[in-house]
Amino acid sequence: MTENKPTLLLVDDEPFNLEILNELLGEDYALLIAENGQVCIDKAIESQPDLILLDVNMPILNGLLTCEQLKDNVETTDIPVIFVSALANEEERIAGYRAGGEDYITKPFHEDELKIKVELVLASLQSKAALQDSSNEAMNMAMTAMTSASEIGQILQFIRDSYSAKTYEELAQLTLDLYEAYGLSISLRIITRTALLYFSHAGKLSEREEAVFEMLHDKGRFIDFGRRTAMNYDNMSIIVNNMPVEDEEKYGRIKDNMGVMGEAIEARTISLVNELQLDERKHALDALMVRAEQMIDEIKSEHENNSYKNEQILSDLLEDIEEAFIRLGLSEGQESDLISLLHKAQQDSTQIYDTGLDLDAKLASIKA
Repeated sequence: MTENKPTLLLVDDEPFNLEILNELLGEDYALLIAENGQVCIDKAIESQPDLILLDVNMPILNGLLTCEQLKDNVETTDIPVIFVSALANEEERIAGYRAGGEDYITKPFHEDELKIKVELVLASLQSKAALQDSSNEAMNMAMTAMTSASEIGQILQFIRDSYSAKTYEELAQLTLDLYEAYGLSISLRIITRTALLYFSHAGKLSEREEAVFEMLHDKGRFIDFGRRTAMNYDNMSIIVNNMPVEDEEKYGRIKDNMGVMGEAIEARTISLVNELQLDERKHALDALMVRAEQMIDEIKSEHENNSYKNEQILSDLLEDIEEAFIRLGLSEGQESDLISLLHKAQQDSTQIYDTGLDLDAKLASIKA
């Protein structure tokens, strides 16, 4: 099509016929001329006209064979052909349709008939193009919907898989895999209570690359710079290194999905920070309990040892006093009173030991 006018290729070996066609159609269409079938084929391939008006009875390559070759060539098969011929019987017309013609006009033709049939064929061509565009648009929409559904499915799978991650390294690898499924290369920073952890598709980050995270952290949720996009949360940040800025639809879809992915990764990072903190506390408490058990065993052993020593001391004291009675010259009543006092002291000491046994039971319950 030239200057918004459809392009017609006129094919006839008679110059007079070409002059007539030019006079009738030149005002409304851009016209190309071919004197025989071979020239027609060459110009059709080169210029891709919107419609070919083709004579049948020509030397070198007649119109029927020319049309067949046009339809057999992938470069020209969709160009419609109207035969304009003096061969007017039914058999010749049918041969034209079989060769691939859209219509067949016999000479001498009526001016209005020619113009109307050209308009109808071109209108049909435009309708087919519009239908094809609609079909392509519908297909693109369907493919976009399928792509979006697939991408959301990948995010949901990431969420499910992320809860099996027990370390920051495992969570980081799942995140790298998720973005890789989108064809994206990223760098990732996870902020823990005690450290900044960096991960990347490109391997270890340089100090300068790590500094970029720090520089961008307080600049907002999304920061676009060139082909890169940074995304920040309290506990993690991501820099995408190869955003598809040349594909507006894909770029917008990825930006939308990044928000969903970011929330999912941030949520799992927070829960993992808490889980690992609880694990640290549990390990510290387990170590404390082990030490407490050791101390309980030590206290119990010392208590039993002291109880034995106390009992031995009291027994030795009773023996020493009984031996001393002979030297002291005490009366029988005085000896009895003193012995009673000593026995009471021994009982009181034993009572204290029994109380100690209760303490052992309490300590043992703590161990259990």
